[in-house]
Amino acid sequence: MSGQTISCPRCGRQNPLSQVFCSECGAKLDLSQVRSGDFRQRNSGAAVGRVLWVLVRTLFQVGLVAALALMLWPAAQTGARGGRERAEQAKDKISLLHSAVENNLERIVVFQEEGINGYLSALAQASKRSDARSRRRGSDGGGLAVENVNMRFNEDSITVLVVARMGPAALSYEVSGVPDADGESFTYAVTGARIGHLPLPGFLASPIAHKVKGVFAPLRKERMLLERIDRMAVSDGAVKVGVRPRNPKP
Repeated sequence: MSGQTISCPRCGRQNPLSQVFCSECGAKLDLSQVRSGDFRQRNSGAAVGRVLWVLVRTLFQVGLVAALALMLWPAAQTGARGGRERAEQAKDKISLLHSAVENNLERIVVFQEEGINGYLSALAQASKRSDARSRRRGSDGGGLAVENVNMRFNEDSITVLVVARMGPAALSYEVSGVPDADGESFTYAVTGARIGHLPLPGFLASPIAHKVKGVFAPLRKERMLLERIDRMAVSDGAVKVGVRPRNPKP
């Protein structure tokens, strides 16, 4: 009841409910108005406030649990999967591009989704075997172990999905973006990102893109080719890339 007051019927001064007589004029306070008027109304307002606070807190907790559940629910691979034969075809095309770059020649190749994903899957499996050997030797595995990398070629955009494992938990990071090869260099403008099934706001997309980019850090030959690609056209299920000579001879 602390903080509640009652008005003096004579002078109008507000007095604490613990008062029997007005502290200003000494008139006897009419405590009956407390039982029938403002006190019940104020208590009712306080009760509504407490209910609203509990409701808001509960909704926040439910939202937090839902967001965590979506993060820990790995996204499905949407790009077409390729086997060993497709992976070898993609590897041969990468070698052709690499040879063209080394010899300062022009070359255009078309990668199918199955071939790229088969190639990336083979690299991920080789990385897992290397991590397993490191753990057997007592080396630190680094926390996250890449399980697979999958690409989806949409019309004018590429989605990259990385599935990693930390102990028993599988996590996925997905980045979508628009690639561009303007004749001088390759760029990738990020348009969206997800952790698991949880879409992220724009300001959080860049850190996820950086994490996905880190997966390709050990692939020196592939990264070098990306830096030399000066033509790219993405269609549904395939991507055409090309390299031109740098400083061609007259």
